[in-house]
Amino acid sequence: MGMDQNSEFFQTSLKVVGRFLQTAVVIDDRAFRQGAVREPIPHTIEAPPTPSTVQPLTEDLFPAGPNVVESNEIVVPIPDPDPHGIDAEKTIRAFAELGIVCSVLQRFPGINPADLGQSGEKLLVPADILVIDWQVHRDDGSDSNEETLNFLAVSVDESAQYAPEQLRLIIVYTGAQDLLKVAEKIKERLTIPDKSPPQADGEYAFQIGASRIVVLGKYSRFRSPESSQQQVESEAQLAARATREFTAMTAGLVSNVVLDGLAEIRRTTHRILTRFAPGLDAPFLAHRSLLTPPSEGNEHLLPLIAAEIEAILEERLGPDFLPDETIRQWLETRPDPMPMLGSVPNMTTAEKARQVVQDICLKGVRNHLDFSIPSQPGWVKKLADDKGVSDLQKLTEVIAGESTPNANERLEELMSLRTRYGKKPPALTLGTLLIHPETGDASYWLCLQPACDCFIRKGGSRAFPFLGLTKGDQNFNLLACHCGSYIRLNWEPRPHKIRMFEFEANSPAGAVVSSGSQDSFHFYTVDKTFEFQWTGELKFPQAQRIAHSLAAEAARVGLTESEWLRRNSR
Repeated sequence: MGMDQNSEFFQTSLKVVGRFLQTAVVIDDRAFRQGAVREPIPHTIEAPPTPSTVQPLTEDLFPAGPNVVESNEIVVPIPDPDPHGIDAEKTIRAFAELGIVCSVLQRFPGINPADLGQSGEKLLVPADILVIDWQVHRDDGSDSNEETLNFLAVSVDESAQYAPEQLRLIIVYTGAQDLLKVAEKIKERLTIPDKSPPQADGEYAFQIGASRIVVLGKYSRFRSPESSQQQVESEAQLAARATREFTAMTAGLVSNVVLDGLAEIRRTTHRILTRFAPGLDAPFLAHRSLLTPPSEGNEHLLPLIAAEIEAILEERLGPDFLPDETIRQWLETRPDPMPMLGSVPNMTTAEKARQVVQDICLKGVRNHLDFSIPSQPGWVKKLADDKGVSDLQKLTEVIAGESTPNANERLEELMSLRTRYGKKPPALTLGTLLIHPETGDASYWLCLQPACDCFIRKGGSRAFPFLGLTKGDQNFNLLACHCGSYIRLNWEPRPHKIRMFEFEANSPAGAVVSSGSQDSFHFYTVDKTFEFQWTGELKFPQAQRIAHSLAAEAARVGLTESEWLRRNSR
């Protein structure tokens, strides 16, 4: 289940999301039609009698009695106005009041908005929020939801293939009475053999890959009490509800900081452009022409762009972007930590257990003497002394209040390994990690070729130095990820563990580019003796540290000196 949307932390997250969101797309077949359509009352109602049709009564209409009260009230059932339509102007205005640019598109029967060339398909990726109606009204008077089901299936499939890590919020906004039935049909269509099934988040929302799909009802007075909790009272409230649903997908300590950072980058985009004005074109080309080959200058632009973005983040976020109060709010949303803490002296209630976790997070383990229950739990003393490695996972799970498999590994992966966001095949460079099980005990290799020397300008081929890595179960200092599993490795700065492999340039820039597909990239030596499989790439500072350690080890000076002098130098 998701986070309590009434919690303080969720409200804090809601404000962060409000600063981030910029675009929304609403697709509805009745967005721009003229005239109101009345929803039929969902039960049979007879027409009221007229003077010509009324039948005389044979019994007394108002029998005498002390409790009889005359009434002239006439109850007339009033149908819902246009429950399947949407007011485009009100919708656009509601999003605009939240600072979100909203596009409203009309859809047509028999056409999937996600098909290539359709406006919906072009806006599917750039839109922060996408809202689509459930039923399409056909010319014969019938309603169909097949087009919407096809749209969702195509959207989820394309997301999994081409943008598997891109968050997507899709809201199915419908006038249908039974919202549970709508959710069940969507889940049934998206449940495909041999693929990850949708993960339910309550009864009306579920996650599939990086996409979150939510069923919301348009206003109707005839819904069941259960479904009525999931309906939006009017178009004016749709934008606020959509923002809450987006927040349910992103609310987190780290993700909130990221969203705030991205929001600042979005807001300062035009300032970045002024730093790279057209007046730089000529001097850049002059700089480029002095290089051999000139195309090498193209890569010099990337560090410049990255530096400007980094400057914006450092300046706009400031040092206090994660205050203690926000951490306290987050801790309140977590499960009771007592089961994870186990037996701790003087910790008898869930409230005291939460205080222990708060002390750990806000004071730090090195200040364990200042805890509300000093130096408890006992294992924090070992962590304070840089010991107790086996308790690191316990520390994470106590803070989370639940089991967190591979959570520490995911954080380390983010810290040390470069993330791939596109389809561009990787090239050999400083920090490239390769696997080859037939090259002896060390089947894992780390490329240590200096970045500039990875481009082969002359000769066609070049030898690349690789440091052999070994697997480490208990002790390890490098983490790799291969085929969805984490591999713990060890590197040692020993020159004798270096081996040279020769590769041939196969790109116009002179780089050694891998071959293969998105799931498996390979490098072949010049003589085709070895085939290596790419498994990742260290971030530059991580790779540079290893290269520096190896160079320092290789630069050791061996000399003859007296033991008397050596021992007195200690």
